[in-house]
Amino acid sequence: MKSDKIVLIAAITILLSVIALVSWQIVNMGRMTEPVKVSVIVNNSSLDRWTNFKEGLKQGEKDFDIRINLVSTSDIVSMANEKEIIEKEIANGAGALIVELFNSYNQTAYLENINNEVPIVLVSTDSSPEDVFYSVTSDNTSIGRTLAMELKRDLEGKPARVGILAGNQEQLSMFQRLSGFRKEIEGGRIEIVWQISGHDNSGVVAKMMDYQKEKHAEYCIALGNTETEKAIEYYNVFGGTFEGAVYGVGCSEEAVYYLDNGLIRKLIVPDEYDMGYKCALSIAKRISYITEADKHIDTAFKVIDGDSLYNPENQTLIFPEAQ
Repeated sequence: MKSDKIVLIAAITILLSVIALVSWQIVNMGRMTEPVKVSVIVNNSSLDRWTNFKEGLKQGEKDFDIRINLVSTSDIVSMANEKEIIEKEIANGAGALIVELFNSYNQTAYLENINNEVPIVLVSTDSSPEDVFYSVTSDNTSIGRTLAMELKRDLEGKPARVGILAGNQEQLSMFQRLSGFRKEIEGGRIEIVWQISGHDNSGVVAKMMDYQKEKHAEYCIALGNTETEKAIEYYNVFGGTFEGAVYGVGCSEEAVYYLDNGLIRKLIVPDEYDMGYKCALSIAKRISYITEADKHIDTAFKVIDGDSLYNPENQTLIFPEAQ
């Protein structure tokens, strides 16, 4: 009888030890597993316009236990170029991707094939048709409409001739911004006298000079950060040919500097820090197969002028890493 009791106690001890070991393994499984490598592919990743986005990604990396790899890229010039970068990252062990699409209209089938194995979140722009992938982006139609409303408010009913730097219209975000601007000025006294579109920015300043000689625009509408910087470059090279300066979208230090000195009249600043952070959150949920993850996440933007530039709230938006 005594030996049976000893056997029972030994069995219970072994069972408790096994339970303790399994519990420890469950609790520490996340700590023992390497964080998933998330490759972030955006156009020309070294540009200053990505500074706040990177800060948001870094904070998300800490909060959601993922490993962010911001891929070093120059100008992405074609779909084939972007596909090559994506495939190289997957081959090098990327377990998830955050991608700024070069072309929103012709990548869907290709990315769907990848998405079966590697979770993808789109940033800054969406795919067409929409609702195919998860995305984090501003309301780009509203950005375009807001630019037009700010110009109309400043004109106070006076007529104006504008030139538009429309950027890569193969990106849905830029297409939506242009559409929003055009819709808002319909039936009014604002005339678009020229428009420059395309992903190649190398000849933009020369084209602006030619167009300004042929059809002079009093105002320049720049739909993205690169476009805003090209308008600044033109102005600095060829002098004050825009009576009312530039109405643009941007977040780089250069754009903010020229807002402060008056060349840029109104600047729409997307919350790029929040965009980076929410990209990290969205991809972490995709990695963990959390079904209640939002399919599309909108990020805010603000209109800033010279008078409101130094408001504390606006300074936090522009320089979040300094706060």
